[in-house]
Amino acid sequence: MILARFPDLDSLQSAARSVRERSPGRVEIFSPYEIEGEGSSIVPLLVLIAGLGGAVGFFGLETYSDTLSWPMNIGGRPDYSWPVYVGNAFEVGILCAMAVGFVALLIASGLPRLYRPVDRFLMFREATRQGFFLLLETPDPAGDRAFLEQLHPLRLEEMA
Repeated sequence: MILARFPDLDSLQSAARSVRERSPGRVEIFSPYEIEGEGSSIVPLLVLIAGLGGAVGFFGLETYSDTLSWPMNIGGRPDYSWPVYVGNAFEVGILCAMAVGFVALLIASGLPRLYRPVDRFLMFREATRQGFFLLLETPDPAGDRAFLEQLHPLRLEEMA
């Protein structure tokens, strides 16, 4: 494993493109903030589907229980009085969206993960504050280290 630190985001992205074209190893990049175009997430779509599905499903459950399963005539209102169902259906939709969003976020980010091999690098402790890092897991560390040195990183560390 080789960890390289770069001075800014542009040099990190160009180095990542170069390494991905040349090396068969796995490349990961780390930065203090989200990088546009570096990967898309399916979590927002899952949250939307869960919220709409929960709201529609609960609205259907309320409709079924009040009209077909257990109809009651309270105060002369009709059996199907949909405005009464909207508030509860909305709340259940929000609850379903939050639950699915929490679980999907944990799965998408690979949590809970107490340890990763990249945590062994001393310079990686600065990754969340000010560092732009490229991690390369490669079968040929000597050749890839020489190639990474040509990309002019600030620092380079190698770990077996």
